[in-house]
Amino acid sequence: MSERNPIVFIHGNGDSADGWQIQMERFKANGYSENELFAITMTPPQNESHQHYADQVKPFIEDVIQKTGRSKVNIVAHSLGCTVSRHYIKHMGGDKIVDRTVLICGGNHGIPAADLTMNQPEVFKQSPEVNTMGASFLNDLNTGNPDGLETFGSTEYMTISGPDDEFYLFYESSPQLKGADNRTIRGYGHFGLRSCEESFQLMMAFFAGNADRVSTGKDAMSDAPTDPSGEWHIAGGPNNGMEICLNTDSTYVATESGQISKGTYTTEPQKFIHRISLNQTEGPGNTGKREGIYRLNVNNTFLRLALSDLNVSEPPQLIAFAPTYERRLETNPMINELVGPWQLKNPGFLIAAGWTNATLTILNNAQFVFEGDNTMSPTGKVRIAGKVTISLKPSPHHISFEISETDGNVPFFVLGEVLPGLFHLQDKTLYIQWGSATFGIPRPSCMDAPIMLMQE
Repeated sequence: MSERNPIVFIHGNGDSADGWQIQMERFKANGYSENELFAITMTPPQNESHQHYADQVKPFIEDVIQKTGRSKVNIVAHSLGCTVSRHYIKHMGGDKIVDRTVLICGGNHGIPAADLTMNQPEVFKQSPEVNTMGASFLNDLNTGNPDGLETFGSTEYMTISGPDDEFYLFYESSPQLKGADNRTIRGYGHFGLRSCEESFQLMMAFFAGNADRVSTGKDAMSDAPTDPSGEWHIAGGPNNGMEICLNTDSTYVATESGQISKGTYTTEPQKFIHRISLNQTEGPGNTGKREGIYRLNVNNTFLRLALSDLNVSEPPQLIAFAPTYERRLETNPMINELVGPWQLKNPGFLIAAGWTNATLTILNNAQFVFEGDNTMSPTGKVRIAGKVTISLKPSPHHISFEISETDGNVPFFVLGEVLPGLFHLQDKTLYIQWGSATFGIPRPSCMDAPIMLMQE
């Protein structure tokens, strides 16, 4: 029997053991056997509390110990699985069993999507636990540990994260922990980091005890920029249509609720949340000042901006619910190559949203229909429809779906929602990956787990 520890894989919210297939095959190709690799599927697949899932992880690991005859295990966890694992290690005796753990894209200091679902704790039970506004569950995990570390016990920790993970917009360093070997990998989003070769090489080295010899990801995460100048707009969500142009000469033009205001602005960069003051010289409410706070993402493609009402002396205190602006790009007319029905061949990132089979139909008039089978729907079916817009200037190209019709079967797809995404067309194959304006998941910066569709 091998002297190394068996590996337990713990998936994220809405995922399953199937999400680990790529990495498990890599471990097998590098000498691991079936009897050393164990992936749990937690139930229900999404939105339950950490304790609910940890209560499933504990007996699963105990069963692995019994089957293998080993006294220790290693853990590889992704997203929700990271904080579930940490709870198990700190509060359920896991520190005596878990030798090493690799935490990929974990919400260790909060995940922005949880902020936006705080008003539905009965549905999204993790929101009070992993929001970015001082969640007590996370404070408990991150404090009270020896030597002021955020890691607990004798377990050794590695974190893997990256600036292109769309789930941590403005909070790109949230997955990193004081006391862990923190690695940063560019070019992959939330699911790509879970499945990429670079992450696998780090896992292998870490579990073998020689991660210090691997240079991958050792460069620290870049600091977010502080200069907010540029043309910014909001597409989707409750602030759909808001725009602001912050010119390099310190003048600005803003549009809100169809009303235009103009003036000058000044900024005061600080440690994390920066100050901004708008001196309005034209616009609704006449003249005066608006105090605000802002933050840019590490890639300098999104701006979160919260402003006070006119002539209120104090800026807003919270940025978590502030409008999120995207840099404006010119839109293009619909192209013939996209028109027609497209059959889903690989669900990509959509497997985490319950889709198993679907057809996307794009019409000449830039309308779309997306319908098919969805495990999260009470009826097993979902249909959404609306407007689609594209921008061909960047590569991959931009695509956005604005929902004006929905059967209401899944809470992720609501009227007025905009799904901002990227697309790549190759022969008769269409690759798309999108986020969610309503749930604070922005347009991805890369396509690491796209859906694949083919023309019928």
